[in-house]
Amino acid sequence: MESRENQEARKGPTREEMEREIKQNYEAFTQMEFDLRDTNKFALLSRKKLLDVLDTRNDAHEIGKVLCKDGVYSVQEIVFRIMNFNSMESNENQEARKGPTREEMEREIKQNYEAFAQMEFKPEDTNKFALLSRKKLLCILDTRADAHKLGKILCKDEVYSMQEINPPKIELGSIPYALRTN
Repeated sequence: MESRENQEARKGPTREEMEREIKQNYEAFTQMEFDLRDTNKFALLSRKKLLDVLDTRNDAHEIGKVLCKDGVYSVQEIVFRIMNFNSMESNENQEARKGPTREEMEREIKQNYEAFAQMEFKPEDTNKFALLSRKKLLCILDTRADAHKLGKILCKDEVYSMQEINPPKIELGSIPYALRTN
């Protein structure tokens, strides 16, 4: 990672500015609604605004570099379960079947992401998936499907999330997943 002096010399954002931008963009992303046709595409965000939805992560990064001259942007994969928070069943229906409410799910996902952003990973964990619940790392798995399967088994009625590990942590391409069992 670059030193602060080197970042300032090249007039780029500091690590703190990048981390703050990523966090703010992620929070904005979780509140956005997407069309079902956007599933598995990539949202390009800057300053808490959606700039574009692109077919590949690479395209999103390349366009981000062009549109965001200051280098501050983030890319999030659009996953159907996250983009449908607003169409989920009502809190009353969730409580009747003893599942987590929408607010509980959003809070848990946000807390898991914040905990993930503070974690250190080994180089061999790159491109693997971290399974988290209650701000704790449960395990690191090779595939998204394996993380999802194990999350359903380990977390039963609890909310869990998965994050792709892409060191350094400030790389603007983490994939958030919000899943609920049942």
